[in-house]
Amino acid sequence: MSTTNARASPAGASRGASSSADRLIHSSSRGADIPLGTATAGRTEEASADLVGFFVNTLVLRTTDLSGDPTFLELLERVREFDLCAYAHQDAPFEHLVELLNPARSQNHHPLFQTVLILQNHIPASPVGLSGLTVSGVPVNLGVSKFDLSFAFTETHDDTGTLSGMRATVDYATALFDAAAVRSLTDRLVRLLSAVTTDPQRRLHEYDVLTADERPRLTDWGTGPTEEDPGEDTLPTLFREWARRTPDAPAVRDATTTLTYRELDTRSGLLARHLAARGIGPEDRVAVALPRTHELVVALLGVLKAGAAYVPLDPDYPAGRLTYMVEDARPRLLITNPTLQDRLPDFPIERLHLGGHGLHAPEVSTAAPDAVHAGSGPAPPAPRTRPT
Repeated sequence: MSTTNARASPAGASRGASSSADRLIHSSSRGADIPLGTATAGRTEEASADLVGFFVNTLVLRTTDLSGDPTFLELLERVREFDLCAYAHQDAPFEHLVELLNPARSQNHHPLFQTVLILQNHIPASPVGLSGLTVSGVPVNLGVSKFDLSFAFTETHDDTGTLSGMRATVDYATALFDAAAVRSLTDRLVRLLSAVTTDPQRRLHEYDVLTADERPRLTDWGTGPTEEDPGEDTLPTLFREWARRTPDAPAVRDATTTLTYRELDTRSGLLARHLAARGIGPEDRVAVALPRTHELVVALLGVLKAGAAYVPLDPDYPAGRLTYMVEDARPRLLITNPTLQDRLPDFPIERLHLGGHGLHAPEVSTAAPDAVHAGSGPAPPAPRTRPT
């Protein structure tokens, strides 16, 4: 709980409290849309003034137009316009509004707002006189918060009935806030109310809601030691570094094959050099249509090591979609294997075949100029010219 007294006029008390709450929540959460819930007496008709009964209705105040960094007085005027529009429809049952909007329901929070602002601005009734008894009102704490945050502002009066200030209390959900957090929040609210009543012509960003302890703490957080920045290291560079640290650790495993980091680095490096020999490099795209085996990882990493970008193609996609992807990406090369050859559309691009259990050498076959042999047997002869 937090309590404060503040001078205010009856006409501006509600708008001032609402505007201050808007500014406080905005500065604390950076939220741009902060609807506040409030309660109305529901006695708009003069004939209902003396009726016994519960006429209270719930109203949503969407007074969060903080664009343009207005002054607090300008914000008050905006709040006034929003509130007048809202109160013009205060007779609409809240349950009907929820039914029409049909928001996503959750047992964890209210459907339309999570913060409530209540202003008690009625003049206290005269004490009930009972013979031999002294009667006075006693606030009841139910120990349960119906909302995430509830701000209740109650006007206080002196012995003559003149408005002397306001008393504010805050209820909060202990599942979301602890006492220290709410105490800090209410301290900021008191500081903000003091600042806006002293100088309401300042821009909203000029009101500092931080305490004397919070400001240096934030400064320390922003000026402390920095963590090591990987800088401009690329994925292949980071992979090589990890392969150097753990060369014999398993890197990729499928149903039949396990590659260590050393083996994956070697095979992807061979493919990258072969791609470079074909003129594949930065700004180029390479389509990859392979099953989800170790070969796919070798191919993707090899393309990245060559400096190009890969375009993954799922062989199970419809032919029309695959054709569209290739026409849109315009890759220079397609990496696939003989097994998938017949399942792919006839793309008008060069193809490179991977197969077997590993890539021994990025050799172009004499029988198939666009094939790279990758079998379990001896590697084919090395090419005469190998890019460095």
